[in-house]
This record gives sequence, structure tokens and C-alpha cells, in this order.
Amino acid sequence: MNGIKFSDIKTELQAALGEKLKQTPILGEAGFTLIDGFMTLSLNGELSNNLIIGGPSIPTVGIVGNTSGRIYTFALKVILPNIKI
Repeated sequence: MNGIKFSDIKTELQAALGEKLKQTPILGEAGFTLIDGFMTLSLNGELSNNLIIGGPSIPTVGIVGNTSGRIYTFALKVILPNIKI
């Protein structure tokens, strides 16, 4: 399978996130800025001093609150359920 380029789905992501935030707004924020790229949350079965490369992960997208600067992450499949990853 070929990879997904963020730039190819950025507009679709912005629209989907806008709809999601209308349903469940985050209070105290005066708008958001979409982080320009994918992020992954790695899942590890144990904690150690070693850096683990590879393994299971959750593809995510993030936004930054324009008021607080907080970073919010969303599972990509929840925002775009029909995306093939």
C-alpha cells in the first residue's frame, strides 16, 4: 500500500475536525491551528530506558489551541473513518 500524504487530505481533515469540534467544543479556545503533518502514538508493553523503534502505533492528527497553545490529538480513523491506513 502506498503512503498517505498529509497535503493530499489536509482540506478534508480541516473540514472533518471543524465538524467534530462543533459537536464537542473545547471550551476556552478562540480557534485552532492544524499541525501540518501526522503524528503517531506508540504503544509499548513495558517502560525502560531503551528507545523502541517500530511496533504498534495509533496514527493521529493534532491541533493547537490559538488561546492556550495546548496541543490536542485525535485518532485519524475517528476523524476520517473511511481512510485506508
